[in-house]
Amino acid sequence: MNIMHTSLSRFALILSALAISATLVFSATLVRAQEENVTFPVAELGGCENKDACHAYCDDLAHVNECVAFAETHGLMSGEEARQAREFAKLGGEGPGGCTSRDSCEAYCENVAHIRECLAFAEEHDVLPQDEIEDARAVARALEAGAELPGGCTSKATCEAYCEDSSHMRQCLAFAKKAGFMSGEELAEAEKVAAFLESGGEMPGGCHGERECKTYCESGEHMEECAQFAIQAGFMSPEEAEMFRKTGGKGPGGCRARECETYCEDGAHQEECVAFAIEHDLMSEEDKQRMEEGMQKAREAIEKAPPEVLSCIEAAIGSAKLEEIRTGRGFVGPRLGEVLPQCFREVMGNGPQGGPFGPGSAAAECMRQVFGDDFEEKMRNGNVDPGARDKEIRECMQAKMGEGFLNDKGGWERPQQGEPMHDGSMGPGPGAFQGPGGCSGPEECQRYCSEHPDECRGFGPPRGEANPYRPEGLMPMEAFRSDPNHPGMQLQDPGPDATPEQRRIFEMNMQRYQEFQNNPGQFQDPSMMPPGTFDAQHMPPPDGFVPPPEGFSPPPEVHQEPVTMGNQFIANVMSVFESLLGL
Repeated sequence: MNIMHTSLSRFALILSALAISATLVFSATLVRAQEENVTFPVAELGGCENKDACHAYCDDLAHVNECVAFAETHGLMSGEEARQAREFAKLGGEGPGGCTSRDSCEAYCENVAHIRECLAFAEEHDVLPQDEIEDARAVARALEAGAELPGGCTSKATCEAYCEDSSHMRQCLAFAKKAGFMSGEELAEAEKVAAFLESGGEMPGGCHGERECKTYCESGEHMEECAQFAIQAGFMSPEEAEMFRKTGGKGPGGCRARECETYCEDGAHQEECVAFAIEHDLMSEEDKQRMEEGMQKAREAIEKAPPEVLSCIEAAIGSAKLEEIRTGRGFVGPRLGEVLPQCFREVMGNGPQGGPFGPGSAAAECMRQVFGDDFEEKMRNGNVDPGARDKEIRECMQAKMGEGFLNDKGGWERPQQGEPMHDGSMGPGPGAFQGPGGCSGPEECQRYCSEHPDECRGFGPPRGEANPYRPEGLMPMEAFRSDPNHPGMQLQDPGPDATPEQRRIFEMNMQRYQEFQNNPGQFQDPSMMPPGTFDAQHMPPPDGFVPPPEGFSPPPEVHQEPVTMGNQFIANVMSVFESLLGL
């Protein structure tokens, strides 16, 4: 709506702008003083007893300092207006054509014959905003090129009066287009209004001009009428009209129309704008879903964060905001998006400059070395399978950080002298298996024992020590072996209602069963094994399994890593990097 009305009289206002020097500012100050119910008489302005008296007092440039000071003190003049007023006073109080007061300067500069002189004065002495100067130049160029003002108007008052008449809209738009001081979008919207009026439509309430129509449509009782006008004229979609109804035409911070875009692009206002959109139900379903996903990720990150990280977050955003996010009542704004990774980096990386996750850190370098320079983007897009490159990452970290392991708090921990390596390290760690000659797996131990049968005879895990690691739920190969007295374990599909964990265990054991079927002799009864062989996996089978159905084909082999040792290491690496990347 505002764009439409501005298009009708904008060039008239440009003529007026050339006359708004310091004296105009003084006058505007006094008008607003009355509107703001400033008490008369005004002692600061020579004791003037009413608006007219104060107007006369401030028209005298000898009183410029008192008038500007009063206006600034009472919030009636912007800093830019005050600067322009003082600048004009420094010139000796004489404007274009020797004008010395508001009335004389306005009368002189409203005459289009003086537009170049007034424009030169404004440019030289910086008494008008740059955008108004640019528009005034456009008018001057159009006039010099032979264009004529609509209806032969010669001043702000006459041009404004002429163009506020809707029957003259096309003529006024033609001049605006030729002068080039209206954007293509503004012209398009104004032309839609012109077409609507020409087809018999009417302005809301029969209003004329920007000020009158704006006042009419800001009234709550006229909101529906104005929304319908905007839809019928074609410059507001039904969705935009619905937004207009919900908000009363005002956005966050009292912004209107395109002002709101600028207002909400300012980072300082973004949370306010999101809150406004939520309150007035202005968000699309897609935006709501994205916001909910962001809130969920923030909650998960906060739930998993160590106490030191939580303290850092709370110090940055406040306990109330942190509690809102924890309980799902708050939303994730740009501030939180900065705070979360920063706190994880500083606390879990032992400060901005240290630790395995600081700038140029070993972990970052190793991830980059293994997955490429764009590994952060790959992680965000879910295109990184760290388990497949576990060994490379661990070896890289060991080379850069020395002997040690990444603990579940994101720190690099080194074992004490004589202490075995822990999960996530390069060493065997508690519960890891070592056979004769240091062998660590069935194939390696079988090769060794075929060459050293005496050393291997009778070798097995010492009493009380852990067996080689087997992921939870994974059946030993011997469980599938059958003999006359034992039919062997049988697997049964858990069915369509199985949980992801039940499905994972079933598929893992079906893969195990297929391995057994492909090479059953490798997993024969230890009592039947020839001398010099070694059974590294012999364990009593657990109960509760049934055979697979006849003709069952196991699922294709997938990458399944036990969650221990290297996998715990890479899980820790990924957990911290996901936190740093806000995933």
